[in-house]
Amino acid sequence: MNSYKRHKINLISAATAMIVLSIVAFVPDYFNFFKIKAQVYKKQILVSVENSSYIFSRTKTVRIPAHKVDNRTPDFELDFTKMQSGTNVDFLLNTQDGVDKYWDPKWNNERQMYSSNNVSIQNGELVIKAKVENDQITSGRVDTRNLFSATYGEFEIEAKLPVGVGTFPAIWLLPEDSSYFRDNIATEQEKQNDLSWMGGGEIDMAETLGAIPGDVYNVAHNYNTIETDKSPEFGTTKINTEKAEYHLYGLEWTPESLTFKVDGVTTLVLHKNSEDFRQWPFDKPFYLIINLAMGGNWNDSIVGNKFDKGIDTSKQDNWTLSVKKIKYFSLATED
Repeated sequence: MNSYKRHKINLISAATAMIVLSIVAFVPDYFNFFKIKAQVYKKQILVSVENSSYIFSRTKTVRIPAHKVDNRTPDFELDFTKMQSGTNVDFLLNTQDGVDKYWDPKWNNERQMYSSNNVSIQNGELVIKAKVENDQITSGRVDTRNLFSATYGEFEIEAKLPVGVGTFPAIWLLPEDSSYFRDNIATEQEKQNDLSWMGGGEIDMAETLGAIPGDVYNVAHNYNTIETDKSPEFGTTKINTEKAEYHLYGLEWTPESLTFKVDGVTTLVLHKNSEDFRQWPFDKPFYLIINLAMGGNWNDSIVGNKFDKGIDTSKQDNWTLSVKKIKYFSLATED
């Protein structure tokens, strides 16, 4: 990518660098001066002059996008910011109509019915909209099943999750082969327990509840947590949800750990603690799911009888989940 290539410091950039270097010790890390913004970044100086950004060091200048430094090329990427409004989502992702085909909503008592009509690409965003139609709440769900899956690697999803009591958006992963546990691991008794769907594990990169504004949950499920009704290991991160805003939700997945991130900050690390597939099933290909569920037991337990079915239907304008980019990077390997 040309925008990341090294180039020589021109006279204007050099002059700017001299100004910044001369005063950076006497100002906070971030300041505004005649439309010039400077920030200390990884022990270098990041200068932004009206949307042009540079990093100054003693020997080189690297032009970067103003929001992030990242030279990597994704192994899988969907960049909706570059797509025209009305682009057919079905060419890119799976959508669904009716109840979830791969995850039984009865386990959570969710109220939505999925419709492909509730998923679209608008103004550079993937938009999933929930709404009330004929006394039924409809919503949207997309996934990469049979299109893209991975074992290990790094996922980054730039998304804006909705606010409003009753919303239950999620960015999560399920095993591509949902029958692996049942066919290869489960005992006859475990097969009869009707919980084998969870035997392959579940990784929740981000879940939020409209009933608890400001909390983002990172969760990893396995067969043992479901079978024994134990709470799975999870982490909670506080973000500003007075209004819906974009955040970067990340997962670094290695053979030995799951590391969850929000806006680049590590929020939860889970280490492999067993060779038992029932405890650590995270060594098979998983695919990505993004959906906007409504209601459910978790919301109900917090809201109680305040709203019908745990959903504040007066806030429908807030029932929108938006995504700008989906990226996946494979694990780095040494040459």
